[in-house]
Amino acid sequence: MKNIKMLLLTTLTLAILVSTFACSKSENEIDNAYINEANDQIDYNPTEEIKIIETYETATDVIGVGSATEELTKPSHIWEIWTLSHVDVDNWREDIEFFRDRVFRLHPKFRDRTLNTLPRNIEMGIAFNEHIDQLLENVPYLTKLEILVELQRALAIFENNMFQFGARSFLSRGAEESSFLYQLTQNRYPLEFGWFYDGFYLFRATESDYATLVLNRRLVAINDIPIENIFTEFQNFWSLENIYNARSSFAHFLNSPGILYALRVLDEPQTTYTFLGDNEEMTFISVTESSPNRPPRTLFPFTIDWRLTLDEPLVDNRAEGEIPLFLQNPQQNSWYTFIDDYGILYIRINVHGFPNTDFISNIIELLDDIGENLRATIIDSRTNPGTDGDIFNFFDVLVEATPPGYLFYFINEESLAASITIGANLYERGAMIIGQPSGQSIDFFAGAERFFLPNSNFNIPLTFGLFTTRNFGVAPEDLIFRPHVLIEYTIDDWINNHDPYLEYVVNLLR
Repeated sequence: MKNIKMLLLTTLTLAILVSTFACSKSENEIDNAYINEANDQIDYNPTEEIKIIETYETATDVIGVGSATEELTKPSHIWEIWTLSHVDVDNWREDIEFFRDRVFRLHPKFRDRTLNTLPRNIEMGIAFNEHIDQLLENVPYLTKLEILVELQRALAIFENNMFQFGARSFLSRGAEESSFLYQLTQNRYPLEFGWFYDGFYLFRATESDYATLVLNRRLVAINDIPIENIFTEFQNFWSLENIYNARSSFAHFLNSPGILYALRVLDEPQTTYTFLGDNEEMTFISVTESSPNRPPRTLFPFTIDWRLTLDEPLVDNRAEGEIPLFLQNPQQNSWYTFIDDYGILYIRINVHGFPNTDFISNIIELLDDIGENLRATIIDSRTNPGTDGDIFNFFDVLVEATPPGYLFYFINEESLAASITIGANLYERGAMIIGQPSGQSIDFFAGAERFFLPNSNFNIPLTFGLFTTRNFGVAPEDLIFRPHVLIEYTIDDWINNHDPYLEYVVNLLR
């Protein structure tokens, strides 16, 4: 059992809290500017020539010089070991140059001639090139961890959430020498955070005395650093597509001491989380150990999956009663039910891999049995990180069987990858999209061409396939896939087992 203790701060008022810690959405917005057709076509092909890129001022900062002299005692975690590891300057400079060359040669934003002249991609190439130049200069003064952090920050420039540095461990190459983010995120505190409309909340934790005091409360600081400041650092570090992707990803890694260490939030064994409490007070918990969890179930071979199997069970603090349908059967990739009271066929898609042929056949058979009793069909793809998109013929059956105007598709910030191409296909067929904007850009890259750095052996799974919703008529200028009906999911919804998405459909049928 982890050594977690509860302390109450009774002297701070709500006004102070709001002014100091309140998370501002407008300040955290990510620039999604994207120009589909360049007004002035620029002859720019970094694959053929990298060094001709002109130097511009970049907003990317490299971790401060001189920190390599700081030493930790008795390292017990991989990030501490990396901090103390010897840095061979010549080898790392060779690796970094190799890294730059491969990114420019292999990434579609520079390899594809239809993409490498887009102004936004040119800007990314310039920023990436400058970041690498700056890193090369500072290698003699950085720790191994700091070099790895800067390489990941370089990839974050491309706003591609499947483009991560060392996202998988390759045992054939040696686990310690092949992955970065994979190892950095393996240790977790027994806490689970989520984004709920107006902030980041702790909604699950190990069962203990403190659980009822801090569960379902909004996080405002970690180690006395305001959460919005840490969030800004995370956006510069993690590979993200938009603000919605940033919020959900940040929430999932708030329990990772490795990520907090990389963001310079954690510099000692203890991590203190501060929450907005009752009676205009703040409450905090101090976590003194991280749990060496088993490896996560990885949904994609080239990304980090936040769904960890913890050594200790987590509990929540919510009202008694049946939990909403979309939270039931999480262990199943997909399942369905017919809600007799309202005549709703409800199809839930949890994770990668759409239902197999038998599953679809069973739904078609059910549709025959339901007949005219079918009043609406819902396909719920909330928190679905990716789905096989080659199922569009099945939608013909659903469209034909469902009364016009009553085919619905549910999404949220964690509906990613093919979840939005399927949503766009349904949109084209007249379905109503309900929920929150997706964290996936309407133009996204998937697939992986892995390469390894020659000396350090760290791997980079490089995305190569371009996918888009444009062929279904969904082409917003800011690249964000938005629902027809925006419904925010709040912490009160969670506490009270309330599903506002389903409620919206039920109200239409009444």
